[in-house]
Amino acid sequence: MDPGRYRHAERRRDDNADSNNAVYISAVCGHNSNVVNNNGVPEQLLFNQRSNSVVLMTLSDQKNALAFDAAGDLRETTDKCADASGRVLNDAQARSLASTAERIQSVFGKKPQDIEWGILAGKIYIVQSRPYLSQ
Repeated sequence: MDPGRYRHAERRRDDNADSNNAVYISAVCGHNSNVVNNNGVPEQLLFNQRSNSVVLMTLSDQKNALAFDAAGDLRETTDKCADASGRVLNDAQARSLASTAERIQSVFGKKPQDIEWGILAGKIYIVQSRPYLSQ
């Protein structure tokens, strides 16, 4: 999988939302280290299962994606991967991610999960899942 061509971010239930019905999604283009290191704002979405609605909270302010070069070092690319409206994920992708996250969460005893994922050629890849720990 070419890590420069997929969206990658942290994903978890939203502590500020109805925890039984809403899933928080943050997304950037390329590698997610800027999200993890609090550099910039990712696209932030809230998916509500009850109403099947996706609410765009913020667009990503990311100027360029991060991807690994041939030597394995992270480099900025000119690939923004956002659509013409500035969206990193469309609503169908957000719904699919939320559904996938719910299945993962059910495997881990219904405990909230912090899930790292990527999308390549329309297919979701799970990188890892770990318990979400609120502060």
